[in-house]
Amino acid sequence: MSIIVANVSLPARARTLPNSRIIGLAFVLALLVVWQIISVTGVIDTALLPPVSTILRAWYAAITAGKLIGPLAETLQHMFAGYLLAIVVGTIVGVLMGTSRFVYALLEPLIELVRPVPIPAFIPLLILFLGIAGGLKIAVVFIGSVFPIIISSLAGVRGVSRTMRETASTFRLSRWDTIREITVPAAAPVILVGLRTSLAIALIVDVVSEMIAGTGGIGYFILQAEEALRVVDMYVGIFTLALVGYALNSCFLLVERKLLFWHAGSTAKAGAN
Repeated sequence: MSIIVANVSLPARARTLPNSRIIGLAFVLALLVVWQIISVTGVIDTALLPPVSTILRAWYAAITAGKLIGPLAETLQHMFAGYLLAIVVGTIVGVLMGTSRFVYALLEPLIELVRPVPIPAFIPLLILFLGIAGGLKIAVVFIGSVFPIIISSLAGVRGVSRTMRETASTFRLSRWDTIREITVPAAAPVILVGLRTSLAIALIVDVVSEMIAGTGGIGYFILQAEEALRVVDMYVGIFTLALVGYALNSCFLLVERKLLFWHAGSTAKAGAN
């Protein structure tokens, strides 16, 4: 899509340049270089802000020694279990709310009552029922992830054009066939926005639950490092979460492009015009 400022169209190279990830990665690298400089020069005490080089060495040592693999695997296991459950339940509930006035009237008050409650507020209650084992983390991830998926699914279904609904009526499609063949595909771009948002939330709330009531995982790894005043290990855990989050988001975008190739193509064609 061309960007016009003061009725002057920017050159094609200038329009495409901000889309390159190289710029963003170069900016991150520049920030790390600045971090390294202010740390080694003593602008900030290295006890509070260790040099990046020290953190990277400790990170490599933790990986090769296996100190990070186990906690990371445990975190991802609970995160994906809760997240996948949230996808199934959230999508079904959101689509049903968007296609049925009765379901919407039944569930909307409950969802709006529960949705604003902070996730940590659920943890003490869930401990009573589930203890501090893996079930707790899965439940916390599910609760944190399901509501954005419900809201995006509902919004996507309600955003389906009247023309498409009338087309289904013209071809005398059943209610189920209309939902399966028209409503869900048309709402898919909006639904996937909710799924992407929930993916980040799933990782966040899983780590929070590990810090509050955990015996393993990256969150517990960071908490133990903080209690033992191992500042470098704290940064190692944080760096690990940052890289994992970036990798998960990149993988999600790749899958999204595969699923919505038709949508991406139409968008590109519209921009070219």
